[in-house]
Amino acid sequence: MLASCFRAAFSANSVRFLSTSAVHFDRYDPKLFTDPTVSIDALSEPLELDDPRNFLFIKALKSDQSPVFYRDHVVDKLVRVFMKDGKKEITRSIVLSALEIVKRRQYKAWLRAKTDEEKEQIELDAFAIANKALLNCRPLMKLLGVTRGGTTYKVPFPIPEAEAEFRAMKMMRDICRQKARKGETSSADILATELLAASKNEGLTIQAKQELHKLCEANRAYAHYRT
Repeated sequence: MLASCFRAAFSANSVRFLSTSAVHFDRYDPKLFTDPTVSIDALSEPLELDDPRNFLFIKALKSDQSPVFYRDHVVDKLVRVFMKDGKKEITRSIVLSALEIVKRRQYKAWLRAKTDEEKEQIELDAFAIANKALLNCRPLMKLLGVTRGGTTYKVPFPIPEAEAEFRAMKMMRDICRQKARKGETSSADILATELLAASKNEGLTIQAKQELHKLCEANRAYAHYRT
């Protein structure tokens, strides 16, 4: 009897729905807890006497927050966007391998540089290159369908910063997967090449962003349909 009740309860709760509503309540009382510090530079600085961190408890870190040098918010988000079929560890190894390839290619370019000025212009931090590449790939506008009088128009809308970052990663993911289907080397090599190209405002992801901007420019006459 107990087992049948357990199975009935499990089957009823097996479907999980994603909530799109805003959070109204938090388990952390703002009078007792404060946000954690995730910056290494901020952690090394002494606290002032009136700093609330001297008197309040610290909230738990989120899954993508960590004050260590080998964790990066953009790279962690890139892993989640590139992930397929829940294989997060495999995706993380591919992304980290791509960053290692970027580091090796930049170091080889640094060795080939003849002058100190050329060496200073070569970025050796793979995380900084990935951040710059995805920043260059962020679109400024997006197209949404708006129906007026029985006709649907493609209306350009501005994109929030978080969504622009996600769209840049999604465009890069789709391009890398398309190249992988054609058998172009390995997934890590493809991603490393695309990151290096995007950091220089080149590559297919930059072209996809520019094409989106051209479509938004062509449909700017429908911008008054936003409201």
